[in-house]
Amino acid sequence: YVWCEEIIAKKIANTERFENDRLNTVEYYAKNNPKERVFQTCAKEKGKVVFQVGASNAAEALEAATRVSRDICAFDLNMGCPKHFSVSGGMGAAVLS
Repeated sequence: YVWCEEIIAKKIANTERFENDRLNTVEYYAKNNPKERVFQTCAKEKGKVVFQVGASNAAEALEAATRVSRDICAFDLNMGCPKHFSVSGGMGAAVLS
């Protein structure tokens, strides 16, 4: 399996999906900045990508999972990170409280 870096749910929810036939990749770009690639995967990773997300509530997590579901094999909600960035945003270990 291939784990992607953790991506904030709100960030992936605000992307557009693009199939790049030239590179044989699937790419997600920020709607407000079409040059900002948020997530990318390729044909070799099909059926192997575990998408890691930071979310502060179930609705955000579901929206993120729905956005990328056809390009991943599993979805991992971060619920253990004690870092200030995650906890202050209601993500990571804060999800458990």
